[in-house]
This record gives sequence, C-alpha cells and structure tokens, in this order.
Amino acid sequence: MAATLLANSLPWVNRAVAALRASGDRGRLGEGLVLCATVLVFAHQFGRSLETLGEARDLLEPSGHGWLLAVHDLIVAWNLVSLGRVEDAEPAARLSLERFDAEGEVLVVVSSLNALASIAEARGDVDAASAAYADLLERCRATGQPLQVPFSLVALAALRARQGDDAAADGLYQEAIGCSVNQWLSADAMVGQAAAARRLGDLARARTLLDAAASHYRRVDLPAGQPRVLAGLAWWALAAGHPDDATVFAADAAKGATASGDPATQLLADTAVAAVKVVTEPTRRNINTFVALTQQRARGPAYRSLTDEPDVAALATRLALPAH
Repeated sequence: MAATLLANSLPWVNRAVAALRASGDRGRLGEGLVLCATVLVFAHQFGRSLETLGEARDLLEPSGHGWLLAVHDLIVAWNLVSLGRVEDAEPAARLSLERFDAEGEVLVVVSSLNALASIAEARGDVDAASAAYADLLERCRATGQPLQVPFSLVALAALRARQGDDAAADGLYQEAIGCSVNQWLSADAMVGQAAAARRLGDLARARTLLDAAASHYRRVDLPAGQPRVLAGLAWWALAAGHPDDATVFAADAAKGATASGDPATQLLADTAVAAVKVVTEPTRRNINTFVALTQQRARGPAYRSLTDEPDVAALATRLALPAH
C-alpha cells in the first residue's frame, strides 16, 4: 500500500523538481532529486532513478552533504539490486553504511545493513549475510529499535540453519517469537524453528510448533501461511517415517501455494513435492525433477521464507547430486 502511494505521487514529485530547477537553489534541487529517485524506485523505473541520482550526486558532492549522499548511495544500491547487478550494488551499499556511520546516523543505517545482507544472500555468500544481520541486530538493540529486532532474528536464524548450526537457529527463532508482536512473523519463526527442531531430532516439538504456526496464520488470514506449514509437515512426516502422510501434506501444500500466488511459497511447496517423490520413489525422472528445482533455487532470488534449504542440501548430498 505505502509503495503504491509513493509510486502514484511521482507526478507531484516531478512538479516539485521542476520548481526547484527554476528557483536556482542547487542544494534544494539535490535534495529533491534524491526524493524523486526514491519514488522512481517504487515506480520500478530503475534506470531513470539511476540517471536522477547521477545528477543529484553532482549537486551534493561539492557541498559535502554526507547524510544525503549516504541516502543517495543506498538508493543506488536498491536500483542495482533490482536490475540484477548485485556485484555493482555491494560497493554502493557499503559506501552508504560508511557515510551514515560518519554522520552518526543510527536509524536509517539499518537500511544499509539490510541492503548489504540481501546482496550477500543474492550472491550466495551465507557467511557475509550472517555477519551483516548480526551487526544489524547488535545495532538495533544498542539504539533501541525493538521493531527491527525480531525481523533481524528470523533472518539470522535462517542463515545459521543454512550454516549447519540448528542449535543456534533454534535459539534465535525462540527469541524472535518471544519479542515479536507481529503474528505472521511469529508464525514464520515457528515454521523455521520447527525445521531446526526436526533436524535436531525433536519431532514432537517440531510438530507442536507447526500446529501453533498454523493457528497463527489462520488468525491473520495469510494465504501463503498454511502451505508453508504443510510443506514443513511433509518434511516432518518423512523424518517420522510416514511417507504416505508426507505425500498428502506436500500435495496440499502445492495446491495452497498455487492459490496464494506467492512465488516463494510455491517454490517451497514444489520442493516438498519433489523431495517426497524422490525419497519414496527415486526414479531417474523424479531425481531430474528434484535437480531442476535445486537449479532453479540457485539461479533465482534468495527468498528468506525458504526454511528448507538445509533439507534440500542434505537430500542432494544423500542422492550424490553435484552442489549448485
């Protein structure tokens, strides 16, 4: 909603920029161009946003306006990520972080750290992404930003699980559930914690967490929620030695994911279906389907809601498939 409102404000922002050009006030024009570039991002006009930022930089650099230049660099990073140029985006995000730190900024700097973490995830650098989220979490706690803390905890927990430390992930998810006032985020954390608990061998607690997550999702009426739980239940049933139940859970997850229209949830559900099939009937066709999904995941965007990454990697190893 907020993004749509911002995008729809573009005509008004363009008028404001035109008025600033006519005024001859170069400093104010630089500020206006940064604002215009931000709105252009929400309007998905990334190339035009970068052009606008180039003009803004020429106006802002002579005045040494560090804070606005930090915002400028951050928006450059957003644009480059959106254009798929993640390697180019990282230096811009890091420069934004350095400028904010130099200015003593403690609030907006969170966005720079989020950008760095997202870029690292997109590059497949789990360690760098974990470091960025750990830094973000520490800063949020130190500067009293409680609303950011549970989001950072959930993101870091997922990465710790991918690093093979389910015990750490379990604790981080638990902390997120304890401090979050957002029911859908709490439910996401429960799904992630259930996966960690299952991999740690506690199937009873994993099932309890999945049932609790289902209740949370029903309360907030999130269409993508129940398929996430069902995909988790499919993996749980495989671990519990109930392949028939796993087949039903996975099929229901895929059906619900299609109805939700959420691409990350669809990928989660499709992977559960493929995993169940390849475990219960390891034919060449089923293996190829599973391999195709692992390749799709490697090439596609890094969805933070994919709590099954360690399971997919373990199954690929079990099948002696090459790493992607």
